[in-house]
Amino acid sequence: MIIRSKIPKLVCWLLGVALTAGNTFGQPGNRSNMPDPTSWPGDDNRPPPARDRFVCFPPTAPAFGAPIANGQSRLTVNGVRIVTPDLLADFANENFYPALSIRLLDGSLSKKLIARLETYQTTRTNLINELKAQLQLTEASDPATREQALRAFAVSQTPRIVALEREAEQFRGDLVSGSLLQSAADWNEIRDWRLGALPASSPALAANAEFQVIRAAAYFQKGFSIEQRGLLREIAMTEWDKLRPSPRVIRPASTGANDPRTIFFSPETARLGIPPQLPADLSDKIGVYYHDKIELSDELRSAVVAQDQNTAATRTRNFEALANRQSPRLAALADLAEEIRRGLASLPKPPPPAAPPDLPPELVARINALRHDMRALADERIASIRQAAGTPIKPDPNQPIIERIRQSSNLQAAAIKRAEDEFQQENAGRYAELNQRRAALRESLAAEAKGRTDPSTGKPMEAATLLRIFNLAEQQFDKLGREEVIYKDYNIAMLQPGLSPGQRRLLFGAALVALAQPLPAPQRMSSQLTSSF
Repeated sequence: MIIRSKIPKLVCWLLGVALTAGNTFGQPGNRSNMPDPTSWPGDDNRPPPARDRFVCFPPTAPAFGAPIANGQSRLTVNGVRIVTPDLLADFANENFYPALSIRLLDGSLSKKLIARLETYQTTRTNLINELKAQLQLTEASDPATREQALRAFAVSQTPRIVALEREAEQFRGDLVSGSLLQSAADWNEIRDWRLGALPASSPALAANAEFQVIRAAAYFQKGFSIEQRGLLREIAMTEWDKLRPSPRVIRPASTGANDPRTIFFSPETARLGIPPQLPADLSDKIGVYYHDKIELSDELRSAVVAQDQNTAATRTRNFEALANRQSPRLAALADLAEEIRRGLASLPKPPPPAAPPDLPPELVARINALRHDMRALADERIASIRQAAGTPIKPDPNQPIIERIRQSSNLQAAAIKRAEDEFQQENAGRYAELNQRRAALRESLAAEAKGRTDPSTGKPMEAATLLRIFNLAEQQFDKLGREEVIYKDYNIAMLQPGLSPGQRRLLFGAALVALAQPLPAPQRMSSQLTSSF
């Protein structure tokens, strides 16, 4: 599929964005609510940024084949809905995503930066289309011939991708640093707390702070290589899963980074499910890859934590030195990943999933309808609780920080409980109706199970077992369909031998954009450490 540049959308959005259109901030509005496009963005007389500044972080890359989450998270401040600019969706895997979001939300993206973004977007689109055309051209070739052809193409294309990545890094730095007439968009500059200077009495607070610093380092800190920024994002994904609150507090979904069946592979943040019963030599290589990557990540993490109290210049100098030291090992890790790809490509294809048990069409339709209606109700419930969780909490500013965090947590938990109770009361009839349908379906399944044998036990089939086998088979077919269709480019970027690391990052970024994941809501940039992230 050829990708078309989105420049017209980019220009229209930037020239028509409404700073505070109605009750929505950061989203296109009516012409009467828009600023004069002749004086914004880019002119020196543009309005100064609002007192409150907001940042958006990109959606996390899902594991290969994982279902795509539904629903958009929101942030409302003083009755004003702060909306993630939809323009950001085209840059979901770019390291400049958060800094760009700050500029878009406060209206400080200059005409010069707009022009650079347009040029970057056009160049990137052309390179993606070239690569996809080459992949399509070699698709029918045998594996060895295809790898050889792709390697030859990589020699000619990779230098241009390297130049594009260099421009992306420079663009990221310019977005963050600002200029004489433009304030910085630097997360590190806004906060007035540092790791190592926090109260020792709160391990949860320290873990929260460390997560925020590591995540922000990937996007705002100078001195890292593009591979190290990817590693930092992986570390942040892992830490996020450790920090997730109890299931009752609805937060962004688990990234799956701590799933023992998957590992972070290549390109960075792509996750590979480990096939069962691998040959010993291939299993050993994957073990070495995992060990070496963890070792590099641990070094990087320790450096970020240790350097947090230093000045920006000292941090940058030390991170540049670390990047130089880690560069040969990162290159060796990329070579090992290529050996693993060849080994995986040589394995026989797994058999297709077993067909679901044969059930009457009327019964299948009832199962699917009940599943659909239950999922719809669950999605509405989660949306209601997320809205409550996103309501700004104002603890007593005169209290110590630990007490403010405790107050915030208690107030937020109370708001979530109220939202949960209200939703249950308002939808009591729907819950009762679903329970009746579920009971009737269970009776029909019990009748259908009579005369059947459970293949795993050899005993007579029960209704619950029949439904479980049916659901499992359908889930496996759904996963296979996702892997072969919407995850096709993700799979190629991760596992096709013959591509350069830059080509893999380029194609993987395009694959993430095509997944069209919901964009996380903006977050208020605060000088104080808070429990909300």
